[in-house]
Amino acid sequence: MSSPAYSPSSFDPDDMPASNQTPRTSACGLPLPLPADFDFRSYCKTPAELVVLDDMSLHEKNADNCPMERANDASLHLTRAYEAAARSPAGVGDLDVGARLQPFFSYSEKALLFTSKDVVDASGPLPLYMTMWIAGQRVLAAKGEAEEKKKRDEIKANPAGQTLKGAVPVGPTHRISSLAMSESEIPNPFLGCLVQKIPVPLHWWTNSNLTKANNSSHWLPWRELMIEGKKILILETAKGEKILGDAEDEFKNLSPGKWREALVNFARALWIMSQEDG
Repeated sequence: MSSPAYSPSSFDPDDMPASNQTPRTSACGLPLPLPADFDFRSYCKTPAELVVLDDMSLHEKNADNCPMERANDASLHLTRAYEAAARSPAGVGDLDVGARLQPFFSYSEKALLFTSKDVVDASGPLPLYMTMWIAGQRVLAAKGEAEEKKKRDEIKANPAGQTLKGAVPVGPTHRISSLAMSESEIPNPFLGCLVQKIPVPLHWWTNSNLTKANNSSHWLPWRELMIEGKKILILETAKGEKILGDAEDEFKNLSPGKWREALVNFARALWIMSQEDG
C-alpha cells in the first residue's frame, strides 16, 4: 500500500521528533534554554565606557549615548523577565534575554556639566544616567556646604573664640591660581591625560593618591606618547582601576570632603594646563 502524497499544507513542525528540531540560539549566543548557572549579574553589567575621539563634541556624545541608553534599558527589561521566569515553576517558555549591552562614550566634561547648567542645556538632552549622576553630586555638594555652614555658625556663636568640640576653623577663600602651588603636586601623567582628553576618575585626584603617585612613580601604570615630536606621559586608566578600584563604585564612596578635595585638585590641573597654553 503506497504512502499518502506529501503536501506542504500538511506539514506541522510540532509533529517532528524533538531531536530533529533546530535548536534556538539566544541573543547572548548560547543555545536556548540557557544553562541554570547562567551569570545574569555579569550579563546585565554595562561595559566600560569608550574613550572618545579628540574632536568628538559633547553634543555628539549625547546624540549617541541617549538612544544607546534606551536600547540597553529595553535589553535589561527582557533579560530580567527571562531571569524571573527561569526561577518560576512555569519556566521560560519562548522567552529570551535581551541583546548584549553596549558601552557608552565617556564624558571628560563631568566637572563642567556639574557646575554649569548652561552647558547642559546647550549640549542637548543628557542620558538619564548622567542626569542622575549630576543630581547625586549636587546633593552631596549641598550636604557638604550645609556642614561647612554649620561649622562656621558654631564658630561665630562662640564669643570667647574657643574652638568647639568637632568644629573646624574655616580658612580664607582661595582663588584657583593660589591653589596651583599648594597641596599635592599634580603628577605629569595626570596632566598628560588632560592634554589628550583621556578621562581620569575623580577619586584618583585626592591628595593622598596624588602624593602616592608623586612618591612612587610606578605605583600607577603609565606610558609615553610621542605627539608632534614631544614626549607626553599618560596614565593607563584601565590598569589603574585594578589598584584604585572601579570608577563608579569608588566615586559613590567619596565623602563630601574628599569629593571637594578631588574636585579642587582637578580644577588646579585645568588651571595649570591653561597657563601652559597661554
